[in-house]
Order: sequence, then structure tokens, then C-alpha cells
Amino acid sequence: MTRRVTQPTSPSLTQRLVTRQTIRPATTPPITRHSPADPRHFKHSNRVAAAGLAAVLLAGAGQPAAAAGAACRAETITLAGDGAAVTYTIEIADEPAEHAEGLMFRTEMAADRGMLFLFERPRIARFWMRNTFIPLDMIFIDSAGRVINVEADTVPFSEQPRSSTAPVIAVLEVNAGEAAEHGIGPGTAVTHPFFTDACQ
Repeated sequence: MTRRVTQPTSPSLTQRLVTRQTIRPATTPPITRHSPADPRHFKHSNRVAAAGLAAVLLAGAGQPAAAAGAACRAETITLAGDGAAVTYTIEIADEPAEHAEGLMFRTEMAADRGMLFLFERPRIARFWMRNTFIPLDMIFIDSAGRVINVEADTVPFSEQPRSSTAPVIAVLEVNAGEAAEHGIGPGTAVTHPFFTDACQ
């Protein structure tokens, strides 16, 4: 917007100045790929730069659980579904850069593998599938180690938000179809050191 001040006679230098003011409306940051609903927290800096605004969350997410010790970052997790318990070998994502990339750019993942996103505090977590090539099941887990809800068969590259239905402290991503095959759903018990008092 430009406002020009004029005077009918002998305007001074100050009066002849043209004031220009550009107003930029506030915008809401986009969802991040894998970060717990927080667009500010996105894995490797070179890919973050390449992905730009891409990459698991909307405002309101908090900080990742960067302080988790080695004992709290065990590389296996077990879920007791309707049938026999199933154990996955997992990667831990508890740093902002790890939350940023998650499973982006990968073209395959073994059936017994997954990624566990850890947060410092319970929150509503929102994820999307930007730059993600493989369909996933997103399993949202509360601080007691219970599944809150499952977003199954997420579509690669989709920017549709996928959210927890209540505050959660972790999200497990596995290959699409795993939750249905093993009877994983709301109330399923999850065993991992992170869901113990010692790690929270």
C-alpha cells in the first residue's frame, strides 16, 4: 500500500516523501512429513533443503524426545495384537532432523522393519506422505504404551493429514497392511522401554 502526502504550497522534503509499506499476511506453516504435527521440526539437512517445506505435522506438536538415553532407544518393539505378538526392528526418530525426513525417499522397507517417532510430551500428532514412496500404516501410541488409533494404508505422496485421535507420545510407521494382518488397533499393548517411567 502506498500513501503519498502532498501540500498545496511549497512542500518540504519530508512532506514529499513517499511512504511505502508492504503487508505480508500471516500464514500457517504447512504440515511436515514426519514430525509429529509440528511444521518446524523436520532428517538430513541436505534433504530438508531439497524438500523445502516438505516433510509427519501441524502447529501444536512440541519438541522431539532428543534427550532419550540409549536404554530408551531400543531397536525392537513388540505389539500384542489380536493374534500372536509381532516384533519389529525399528529405527528411532527423536531428533528434529530425523522427524523431518522420516521414511521419505525410500523405495522399500522389509516387512519386519519400521520407524518409531518419539516426542517429549503427549500431543496430537499429524503426518502426511509427501516425498514418501511406500504405503504405510501409522500407529499412534500413548504414554502408557497403548495404541490410540491406526491410520492404515496411507497413500504415497498424499498431503492429506493423518492424525492421532488423542494426545500421543510416539508414532510407529510400518508397511501398509501390517496392522490388519496382526490385529493391531486401539487398545493394543506396545512393549518398548520408551513407554516406561524411567524413560519418560
